[in-house]
Parts: sequence; C-alpha cells; structure tokens
Amino acid sequence: MTITLKNRKGIKMGRTLEQIMESLPEERRKKIEAGAQELLALHELREAAELTQVDLAKLVGLSQSAVSQLEKKGDARVSTLSKYVQAIGGQLELVVKMPNGATVSLRSLKNEENDELKSAS
Repeated sequence: MTITLKNRKGIKMGRTLEQIMESLPEERRKKIEAGAQELLALHELREAAELTQVDLAKLVGLSQSAVSQLEKKGDARVSTLSKYVQAIGGQLELVVKMPNGATVSLRSLKNEENDELKSAS
C-alpha cells in the first residue's frame, strides 16, 4: 500500500505503510499492531464459527453469492450485518467515537420517535 504524503514544502512523497510504521516510535507501533490484531474480517468470524458461506446464507436468508459479496465488499445494511453476526452466534454493537474521546453505544437505529407516534395513534 502506498500513501502519498506532502512534506513541509508541499512536495509529494510516496511512502509505503511499512516505511510509515518503521518511522513511528516503538511504543506507538506496538499499540497500532495490537489494535490490528483485534480486527477480523467477516469471513474469519464465519470460519471461526465453523460455517460455510452456504450454511450462513441459509441462516441469514441470503444467497451464497450475497454472503460472498458482503464478505468481500463489506458494504451492507446494518440489519444485514446484524443478521450475519447473529447467525454466527454474536451480537452486533455499534459504537460512536466522538472527537473529544467519548464513546457512545447506539441502542437502536430505528426512529424511536416515529415508533412512539405510531403506538400513540
């Protein structure tokens, strides 16, 4: 992976991710590497649950090709991703990290005000 950066004079410099990592202090590099260890791809979660794409597709109600696309592309509706995670025995939790460092867990993506209005009428 090559990242194009500009130096202080505005001259473009191409550096690889490895070069950037090597330039960081050891403590910072270890923190980044430890965080990367925690990240897993969807297919790794499915494989850890000992499910094939076909098995998972049946549990979620999708085609095998849709599961494959989800695992490759990663661009999915939250509801689809939630079903995927539940099918492998997990629970999806969405956490928002704010610029001030605070973290907020989202309870629901449903419009609760509309739900309340519907139940009141």
